[in-house]
Amino acid sequence: MTDGADEARSLPEWEFWFGVAFFIATLVGMMYLVYGAVFVWNDRGALPVQSLQIHGERRFVTDDMVRQKLLANGPLPSLTSLDVNWVRQTLVELPWIKHVSIRKEWPDQLDVHVVEFVPVARWQQHRLVTQGGDLFEVPDTSLVSELPHVDASDGLVDDALKMLAQAKSLTEDTELQIASMVITARHSWTITLANGIELRLGREQALLRFKRFLMLFPTLQLEQQALPEYVDLRYDTGAAVRWPIKDEQGLTPPNG
Repeated sequence: MTDGADEARSLPEWEFWFGVAFFIATLVGMMYLVYGAVFVWNDRGALPVQSLQIHGERRFVTDDMVRQKLLANGPLPSLTSLDVNWVRQTLVELPWIKHVSIRKEWPDQLDVHVVEFVPVARWQQHRLVTQGGDLFEVPDTSLVSELPHVDASDGLVDDALKMLAQAKSLTEDTELQIASMVITARHSWTITLANGIELRLGREQALLRFKRFLMLFPTLQLEQQALPEYVDLRYDTGAAVRWPIKDEQGLTPPNG
């Protein structure tokens, strides 16, 4: 009975060491697999970026502009060594680009999503302004020559945008939309409409004076065949109107 009991007690010990050996073998196998995966990752990850995908609804920023900017100093490195902050900072240097988001697609693809500024007016000489009041510079503002032009100090961005929006909401007549606007350092407003009429609004109640012009315009159209050169609304009531000079036959010369 004693020998049998000793033999029965020896079996769990054998099973224990077998389990230890199995565990060690499994661990070694897993380490080998991890090592192999890391090796493959490093090997593939060492490849330079092969595919550059550019997304985003754009009007002015082309795919070629983005590619040329990123590849100006040669091919891009691998995804593992590529600095996305560098990519972002490099691309926002391009005109028209407001924001860039970057995503790496293993093993060798870079996705770039571009968001452009959307201008609502030309600002001074070489800048544009968005509805949110963001000023940005572009090489050629003639690309958006249809937008109104504003000549004012940067501190008057909000005032100018407010006037543009309110004036546009007051009439659907495209000929009475603002084509250009000048706000002097003394906050005196002068507006030129799409039909060429200049409105002198002065320093106070510019919007109310613009509304007064809209009320007077149908009457002005009945006064003469030609449009007035300017309408001075710097009065509490009424307006002063300058008409084009007529020649001896009573006709308005082409140059007004």
